[in-house]
Amino acid sequence: MPPPRGQAPAHPRGRQFALGLLFLVLTLVMLRITPSRFTGSLPVNVGDPALVAWLMDWAGHSVVTDPAHYFNAPIYAPNTGTTAYTESLLPLAAIFGPVHALAGSTSWALAFNVTLIVLVMANLAATYVLVRWLTGRADAALVAALGFAFSSFFLGHLGNPQLVAAWFLPAGFLLLFRVLIAPRLREAVALGLLTVGQVLAAAYYGILWGLTAALVVAGWFLVRRRASWAQVRALALAGVVVLALLVPLTAPYLALQRDPAFARPLFSGGSFRWVDLLTPVGGNRVWQVLGARHPPFNEHIALPGLLVTVLMVVGVLALIARRAVRTDRPGPGGPTDRQLALLLLVLAGVVAAILSGGPVIAGRPAPFAFLFDHVPGWSGVRVPARLAVIAMLAVAVLAGVGWAALTTRLRPRTRTLLTGLACLVVLAETSAPIGWVALPVDDRTLAVYRALDGRGPGNVLELPIPDPARSPDYPYIEAPRQLYATLDFHPRVNGYSGYAPPEYGRDVLLLMNFPAPAAITRLGQLGVRWVVVHGGPADDAGQYGPASRARILTTLPSRFAVTAIGDDLLVELRP
Repeated sequence: MPPPRGQAPAHPRGRQFALGLLFLVLTLVMLRITPSRFTGSLPVNVGDPALVAWLMDWAGHSVVTDPAHYFNAPIYAPNTGTTAYTESLLPLAAIFGPVHALAGSTSWALAFNVTLIVLVMANLAATYVLVRWLTGRADAALVAALGFAFSSFFLGHLGNPQLVAAWFLPAGFLLLFRVLIAPRLREAVALGLLTVGQVLAAAYYGILWGLTAALVVAGWFLVRRRASWAQVRALALAGVVVLALLVPLTAPYLALQRDPAFARPLFSGGSFRWVDLLTPVGGNRVWQVLGARHPPFNEHIALPGLLVTVLMVVGVLALIARRAVRTDRPGPGGPTDRQLALLLLVLAGVVAAILSGGPVIAGRPAPFAFLFDHVPGWSGVRVPARLAVIAMLAVAVLAGVGWAALTTRLRPRTRTLLTGLACLVVLAETSAPIGWVALPVDDRTLAVYRALDGRGPGNVLELPIPDPARSPDYPYIEAPRQLYATLDFHPRVNGYSGYAPPEYGRDVLLLMNFPAPAAITRLGQLGVRWVVVHGGPADDAGQYGPASRARILTTLPSRFAVTAIGDDLLVELRP
């Protein structure tokens, strides 16, 4: 909006700084981050968040020290290619790594939370820029950005930053539209790099982005009934960048999905249900009645809020009436181009919503089933509900369009006041208390890992080892151990990830009998040199009590060397 007559325009950098500061404050408030949580806790639990922190730590460490062995993460030893058992997260590691390196070897929680905050702010910024380009209205862009970045879906997945890393999507659509409207090679390269980043940050979103981007390009050319050489050249350049970078980085993941030994069925109950639109984040006070009626589960939390829903409907009506874009906006593309861009974005959202319904919708085979069975990469999508993310983006964008349509005739001051009120309502409708769990980094917990850092090479087994098929504590024991193991980076027989070697469950049952002869024989076959026996005041899934530790000591063969480190035992298996 132009400034009043006689008033100098505000400095763009000043506006950007103020907007960034606003996004930071809102992020800290919505995530309920206090100084103690910021430096010492992980959101939700110490299962998947610790796994993600470990993977980001490993990615940064391996890329700097030995990139050739990046895919051989030190879990499930002596198996190789274990990095491909879960997401790549290389773009996230680019944030986590420097923070962790500067803050110290035990700053995992701090680095994780900085990464999370950056991702949420990036979601806000990218959505804001996209909607401002479409509508030319900062107030509409702000409403849309809050509706997307602080949607129930993202607040329900804070323990999985890769699922929060969605800023690539609004940024990708904006870049794609700019390439289609005014092709430039620089933006084509940026589009290719952004696509690579999305695939590596969150594979679910990456394969969905590839499909919907192709649909947008096809729809654009069908409507315009022509394709210029400049457009084709720019899109081809983007494709070359994607193939050149993704082929070597995704080949191990595709090979793993083709291996029958690692085949996994779809996650039961992982498809989107329409009732999910009535499911808020647990603890939300505005919609707690709905939450009680439909108990929240993070894969089925998708309540957009009443205001966002109403604004979306107004935005749809404005789109139908061709009033969504009515005047020229800064940047390439006039009203007709931006109207088409908005229409294609909504179409992409509809496609994403259909795919999120899974292989069967209303008792009939759905498009997802075909993609899952025949298209490379799609067999790794075990939770189709996550594919609704572009539908959520379309809803937020339409809400911004609706706000612009409703408030276009209001005076600037009135509009500003109403925008502030609308933003508060959007935040209140999705906000909820976020659970934070402390990640222990005390000397007692880390002593044995620091001791291993000074020992010779060799694979490590940590006992007791929970059974992944039977122990509910399995992720909460093994994921923190993996994270702590980055202090020494010895390969572990233990592991927690998206996949596990086929023989792992059988080995767990055998190795829990250590130091029985059969267990010792198997340790030799696995190349184990060190056994960590975790101790505590009593037996539980993650430690041995005094009596159990005494039993292990009295039955150990005499050729084994034992070092007591607090309550833990470090056992060296000598030839």
